[in-house]
Amino acid sequence: MKVSITFITLLSLFHFQWLNATFHTAEFEFRAFHHLNVTRPLVDIFVDGYLDCSFACLQNMLCISFNVAASPDDKGKFRCELLPSTSSNNPANLTADPHSHLYQIKSPCVKEPCYNKGTCSPISYRDGTYRCTCHPGYLGRFCETAAPECANYTVLNGRGPGYSHHNLTQSWYRFQGNGYTRMIDRCNSSDRCGGGGGGGGGGGGVSSAGWLKGGHPSLADGIVQRTVCFSFLGYCCANPREIRVRDCGGYYVYELKATDHRVFIYCTTS
Repeated sequence: MKVSITFITLLSLFHFQWLNATFHTAEFEFRAFHHLNVTRPLVDIFVDGYLDCSFACLQNMLCISFNVAASPDDKGKFRCELLPSTSSNNPANLTADPHSHLYQIKSPCVKEPCYNKGTCSPISYRDGTYRCTCHPGYLGRFCETAAPECANYTVLNGRGPGYSHHNLTQSWYRFQGNGYTRMIDRCNSSDRCGGGGGGGGGGGGVSSAGWLKGGHPSLADGIVQRTVCFSFLGYCCANPREIRVRDCGGYYVYELKATDHRVFIYCTTS
């Protein structure tokens, strides 16, 4: 029973609120008899108690936690260290210490605000702001929206880097054949997929290699417009056509249209 009480005491949340003319309310997490070791505290002072230490922290824009002595010195003062980090982003430096308590502003991610397996990363402990990095196939500030094109697509699974699709229906596609997972994004002067030192075979006698002009988007870009060019007889951008592309987080999907002829192919790489 004693062990359980001690465990609960060490991990319990103690919070208080302090409001002044400059800062909003802050909620602190309490770690009894713990000390966060920081090489250079923001401020090292002596105060009358933990409330004075918390007030000093709230007055310092860089402070997001503080160590305060568990008991006063012979003058009745408590040592107070204002810190620019917390045990969440500095876990290796948190140690048990019978002479110190740690108070730290609660992470804005503690309530797990990101949906659908999104990962929360604090931006500012003071402002309570954070960023969600969405799991593949989801988007939105909180990863609350499923991107339909990241879930509903057709897999193009070829044996080589070239896809001759003169009969494609305009729709969303994902390349997934033999490690060839995305469209090449440079001109291939050999006019063949994998030619000119690009590696791989495929394409056979096909002689008009399609490549993505403008490069691939980032996850944050969402759906972007891009041009597919076909290298042909020494020209890098013959028969250009507009398509849409999205980064789904780990893979790309392309809204492709049918090529005009079997000699026009979409070229891919790993």
